[in-house]
Amino acid sequence: MNNCIENNLSCTGCSACYVVCPTKAIKIELLQDGFYTAVLDKQKCVDCGKCVKVCPKFIDNSSINKFENLPLYASWSLDNSVQQSCSSGGIAFEFARYGLDNGYKIAGVVYDYAEQKAKTIIVDNLKDLELLKGSKYLQSNCSQSFDEIIKSNDKFIVFGTPCQIAGLSLVAKQNNCRDKLILIDFFCHGVPTYLMWNKFLEYIKK
Repeated sequence: MNNCIENNLSCTGCSACYVVCPTKAIKIELLQDGFYTAVLDKQKCVDCGKCVKVCPKFIDNSSINKFENLPLYASWSLDNSVQQSCSSGGIAFEFARYGLDNGYKIAGVVYDYAEQKAKTIIVDNLKDLELLKGSKYLQSNCSQSFDEIIKSNDKFIVFGTPCQIAGLSLVAKQNNCRDKLILIDFFCHGVPTYLMWNKFLEYIKK
């Protein structure tokens, strides 16, 4: 079939396929293995192939620009309170604060304590930006937020894992709206399964 799901390549749950699917045949679900994964409803699939064009796993790596001989910068917030409340020097918070001051909405990850899961949300004010502080070493469900970002006419700064950002970038280019986005990904060592996270929570409770 001409879709990005029925193959032997692993899914990262970046949600790009969900956003572009014209029949909503694709959903992002938390499977039994503890990872968010694209799931296909074969009855709704029309074999349009749009999901394949935005799936990062089908990118020819040889065509990706190599970051060779480019300058490398280290940066951090000059606000001591920001440094103390963030986990990586506060530079992401400063990028986001700059965005809010210049008409951007911010997409980033929060930890939902009720559901005990990480999720990507959109904020448009400094108070809610506080929710995005700190690292969350879990896979987030970004499908709804990314769908909203692509459909909106607003400008966004988006923080995410490399696979999430790669997928969103491909979708934005396909929809001719890449110029409204500032995309920021971070060095990623992979995310653990929620099975492990839930066991850890059980251990902490004991």
